[in-house]
Amino acid sequence: MEKAHRRMYVDWEIKYHVKSYRTSKLSLGEFFRKKNIPNACLSRWISKEASDVKRRKRGPEKHAQYPELESRLRQWVDDERQKGYPVTRNDLQIQALDIAKELALGDFKASRSWIAKFMSRENLSSRAVTHTSRKEEFSEKDIEDQERFFNELVEIVDIQESPPKDILNFDQTNVKYVPSKIRTINETGAKQV
Repeated sequence: MEKAHRRMYVDWEIKYHVKSYRTSKLSLGEFFRKKNIPNACLSRWISKEASDVKRRKRGPEKHAQYPELESRLRQWVDDERQKGYPVTRNDLQIQALDIAKELALGDFKASRSWIAKFMSRENLSSRAVTHTSRKEEFSEKDIEDQERFFNELVEIVDIQESPPKDILNFDQTNVKYVPSKIRTINETGAKQV
């Protein structure tokens, strides 16, 4: 006896049959017999379509509930990252609460889930810091700022009549030049963080 060949359905056929079933007023069993489709196939297609719809609906909100707050927070993140400072989720929460206070948003909480959705909407992720760099080329403004700093420093030391023993070199202090945080919030997909 010859084995029955199992028919393979392509995607457009599946969608067509599911749509036909939904528009017909037939029961599932009647539709199987009329179209000569194995009953397990159509049931599986219908349940798969329902799970696909649920999957598409899941995810973060596309529209911000507090657009002004989010645009200012994103600007703050960009500014901090441009300066080379690491930004953590806790930093985001604190800054978001500060901005909310300025905007008089009394009901705003800056919860962990809000931070996660904000990061998703703004295409941000927590990344490992890949390098710490120093500027190698100095602009005219950098040189002017450096000269102004040293001139102000000399004035302060002269005004306060500080003895040389009270003046410390930077390397004699317990201040770290390299940030101690190893993760930071940054644009998703950036090559270097």
